[in-house]
Amino acid sequence: MGTEGIGSNIPRFAVYLVLQIFSNLASSLIGIVRQGMTSTITPNIIDRTRLITSANLLSGFVEKAPEILMGLLIDIYINSPAKQALELTNPDMYQAGYNRMFVLGGIITAVVSGLFALFYAFVAKERVMQTIDRPSVFSGIKSVVTNKPLLLITLSEFLGAFSLNSGTNLYYIEVLNLASMSTIVGIPGAVVSPISYSYVPWARSKFSTKALWIAGSHVDSVLMLGVYAAGKFINIGGKKGYESLAVMIPAFMLRETIWMFFWGIRKVIPEEMRNEAIDYGEWKNGFRSEGMTGVAKSLITKMVNTVKGIIQPLLFKAFGYDNTKNQGAQTPEARYALFFMCTLLPVVTGILSIVPQLFYDLQGEKRNRMYAELRERRKAIAAEVKEFNDAAGSDTQA
Repeated sequence: MGTEGIGSNIPRFAVYLVLQIFSNLASSLIGIVRQGMTSTITPNIIDRTRLITSANLLSGFVEKAPEILMGLLIDIYINSPAKQALELTNPDMYQAGYNRMFVLGGIITAVVSGLFALFYAFVAKERVMQTIDRPSVFSGIKSVVTNKPLLLITLSEFLGAFSLNSGTNLYYIEVLNLASMSTIVGIPGAVVSPISYSYVPWARSKFSTKALWIAGSHVDSVLMLGVYAAGKFINIGGKKGYESLAVMIPAFMLRETIWMFFWGIRKVIPEEMRNEAIDYGEWKNGFRSEGMTGVAKSLITKMVNTVKGIIQPLLFKAFGYDNTKNQGAQTPEARYALFFMCTLLPVVTGILSIVPQLFYDLQGEKRNRMYAELRERRKAIAAEVKEFNDAAGSDTQA
């Protein structure tokens, strides 16, 4: 790109920068509030787990809809009879139509998800009693730093966030020429995933939190190793396995189905663990610190995503992927790289996240004792608040 090209794009960069600043601010605030709300919707830990499970189960029925719809639209567009002619005669118009689908899909999903979030904001209520006195900022920071379970969870997420992944959808489109691949391989898993929520309470009663956390976090990595081996070492009719639908559909379908048996555990356990870590801070310090916890998580996530945002394009370039080429026109080296970057690379770059998980100990007798003491403490706070409100009401009437 010449100097003139760069100058002509500066207004676009400026607008994008402003929008990105507001987007990051909004996402941080939403993340902080969401974490605070989910940890205070009920003081009953069994009821809280049930609500988290129900929310994830219900959202699972609708969150896949945009992905399925976009996959169908892309397949219809790139495989339509007029596609080849348009791509040859007017490639700019072809690419513009391709881009408009993503823009329109993004706008629709943003509006719909925003309406659901607005509805939740009106109906949700906090039911965990807070302390009357507001803790200082220093006390809030200290409560996060000295919270061992929270530090282990945050460190694991930090290390796991460095898992570099190009995403399977890019591989499906560019290499297998099938945007609906995720829908096809997910058909058996779509039946299994809702069922997986039903045995989360049973799993919690039979296995430790640490074991469930590790299993839910890393079973997909083990399964992806199998997918990579199938694509790397199986050839059909002189065609590489990772370029063959006959190899990849069964491989990804088997991986998706087995993974969905752990989906309920993967979705419920980490969220409940973070809530328990906030309860642990209340147990140790005498006050809750959802806000500081949300800020810490948001800052770490943004730092890691910034680093990944720099590294990932460099990897694409190093492997020969050219995003200016039309769909299906990548070099053989780039096609293999897309397969490698969505199967083996995420496993290798994310494996260190298991180390903090091995030291997690908020479970068993320690967890039971924490909640027994918190119940008594919250009863005392509720009685204190009632006495305060009654006294305030008497003064008002006087």
